[in-house]
This record gives sequence, C-alpha cells and structure tokens, in this order.
Amino acid sequence: MVNVAGRSKGCAPCRRRKVKCDLGVPQCRRCIDLRLACPGPRLGAFFVHAQAQPLLRVPPAPGAALLACRASAHDQLFLGHFISSFGLSPHIASGPTWLERLPSFLGGRGAATASIRSAAMLSYGTWAGDAAVRADAYRWGAAALVEAAGPEACRDGGFLLAVLSHLRFQVFLASMQDNTLHAFAGREWREVPFRGHGKTLFDELVDALFAVQECLFFVQQRVDMGRDSAGDDPFVESRPLVEDAAEQLSSWNERYMRFLRPASWDGSSRGDELMLLEKPGAMGSDATVVSTLGLPEAALMSLFHAGRLIIAQLASVADAGLPDTAEEDSWVILQANRFSTPSNSPPSSTSSKLRPFMMLPGLKIASLWSPVPEVRTQAAALLLNEQILTSPMAELALTSDGYFSEMASSILNPRTGFPLIK
Repeated sequence: MVNVAGRSKGCAPCRRRKVKCDLGVPQCRRCIDLRLACPGPRLGAFFVHAQAQPLLRVPPAPGAALLACRASAHDQLFLGHFISSFGLSPHIASGPTWLERLPSFLGGRGAATASIRSAAMLSYGTWAGDAAVRADAYRWGAAALVEAAGPEACRDGGFLLAVLSHLRFQVFLASMQDNTLHAFAGREWREVPFRGHGKTLFDELVDALFAVQECLFFVQQRVDMGRDSAGDDPFVESRPLVEDAAEQLSSWNERYMRFLRPASWDGSSRGDELMLLEKPGAMGSDATVVSTLGLPEAALMSLFHAGRLIIAQLASVADAGLPDTAEEDSWVILQANRFSTPSNSPPSSTSSKLRPFMMLPGLKIASLWSPVPEVRTQAAALLLNEQILTSPMAELALTSDGYFSEMASSILNPRTGFPLIK
C-alpha cells in the first residue's frame, strides 16, 4: 500500500492524496509539478496515534524584526546555516545587513527564491556531506539560471555579474569534490557574461582552473565509458586539452604573477593592482614566496600552482612535452599557506574567517596530487588546522575523496590497479 497514512514520512499534501512522496527537500517533486504548497517531508521520530492539540497564538514581542519569512522549515534550516557560516557578529550595523534580508525573499517564486535556496542548500549539503541536498541545490540553481535568462542576464556588469564571478569559484570547488564538470565551465558561461566588461585576474584564473578540470573530467569519462579496455589511452587523448590548459595558466602567470607581490616590504598589499586587467609582462613563476604575502595574494598563488601541479602530473603521463613543475608547485602551495596569515591577525578577523575557504583548495590538491611524499603529508596535516575544522569547509578537509583522487593515485602509484595507467 502506497503511503500508509499514519506511518509515512511524506509531505502533508501527498499523505492527504495518498500518493507516493519522493521526500525531496525543501519541497517534493510531485507538489512542485502540481504547484501545491509543500511543507516538505516529516523529519525525526513522531507518534503515529498522537492527537493534535489546538495551537495557541502568542502575540509577537514589541520591537520584533519586521522582515517576514515565508520559508518552510527546511528553507529556514538551510538559510540559517548559510547566514551563520559567515561568522558575522550581531549588531554590527544600525540596520539589517543584506544577509539578514535574505529570508524575506523566500517563500515565493522566481529567480531570487531559487538562487537563494540553491546557495543555502549547497552550503548546508557541503557542510553536512549530504549528496541529496547538494543534488537538489544544483537543480534549484539551474531553475534560477533559466528564470534569469541564462548568461545574457549577467551582461549588465552590475550585481548579477559580481555574484557570478564569485559563484563560479564556489561551483568549481563543489564540482571538484564531486568529480564532475559544471555547466559554468562551458564556453558560453565563460564568455557571454563578460562581453563589454572584461575580466579581473581572478576571473581569468577561474577560467584556467575550469580548463584544468575539463582535462580531468575528460579522462574520467573515457575510463567510465570503458574505452581504455579497447586500447585507447585516455591520457594521450587528453593531450590537446592539457596543452590548452597549460597555455592558459602560462599566460596568466606572465601577465599577473608579478602583481601579487606587496607594494613594500612592510606587509601592506596592493589591492588596486590585484584588479588590473591589462598588464603584460614576461615574468616567470616565483618559486620563493616572501613572508609579507596577504591572504588575497597567497590564495591566488596557491590556486595557480595547484592548477599547474595537476597539469604537470597529467602531462607526465600524456607525453605532452611540458616542463615538469610539479615539485616546485607543491612547495609553493605549502609556503603560500604558511605565510598567508600575519602573526598579528586576530582569530576573529575577516581574513581569518575567509582563509579556510581560500586556502583549502590548494592544500587539498597538494595532499592528493603532489609527487613529493613529504609535501602530501604536510598538506594533509595543514588541512586539519583548527580554523578549517571549525569552518563549513571541514567536510572537504576530512575526506580523502573528491578532486579526482583515484586518478591522482593512479599517476603516483601506477601499480595500484586503477584502470588508468597501463
């Protein structure tokens, strides 16, 4: 019998209609298709024969917040975690911040609701390690993009483009953990939103990282399809993609690496130069990182060398003929992490809260992809830093999965039996 009325954990509309509920959160698929108000499935333990008691209306306390929240319990859970993950102190402003205004946009239909729900669910799903919540987050994100008319809607150079610029990096982190490739890595999303406005050096670095991820996903797809058993080497097939990603990283290195140095030796950073778009210069990679690096400079250097580390490892088995920089890249990632936090920076500072989010990707890649055992050990130890373990990124640090770890293991240890290296 479908959905026994007393014992089913399905949502209320599905139980009333005696149909099977898919238990989707924050709303089930059947209610969405029928445009019904869905409170979501029942969670936790409940009494089958309990009798409902009349609800008592409690008048709101005077001075209560006027920002109405029409969201369901699931939405409030996800959004509450998302807001609290920023670690903002209460009463830091005279009025509600933009984060505190987010709940007032939930409960309706449209791109705003779908996009807020997607971001909140992705944050919670990543923190909780819940693949189902993350999958639903991508679905709501796609709905928001369709509602917003796709990449063309971001061409105004305003708020949407700024959000997209940061969202692309978050999507890169999440899809690397899931060993997938997001639609943002496609050519349309990499080009259309930035026409007429140009890209920052951060945007161009994310483009290069997407190119690196495309190489990994290409090889993984070939292995999943079983083409390696027919005699085709997926690494050799990926050579054009590897060379293209290497060219993008090399171009970024020549144009921007010299601007990551501080303006002076006193530890102050040149924030204005970090946003320059056109500064050509043929300067090689900096193998030695000075101790005056700030968090933005250190994060950019770590991400660049993490991408180049993967490309160097792929090139070594694809016969691409590229310079072997893997060992150098590995050590720079460690140095950038150690020098990115000034000794006089309090633990509650903004940079301290952002540091796990910005520095974890490089450490994660170094712990899995570095050819130097000592670097892998040190990077894995740095991932267990207290700042990281108390942040929403803790789950990514604690697991050895993701970031195409099996592929990395097959390159470092060809005899592991993984069907990539012959």
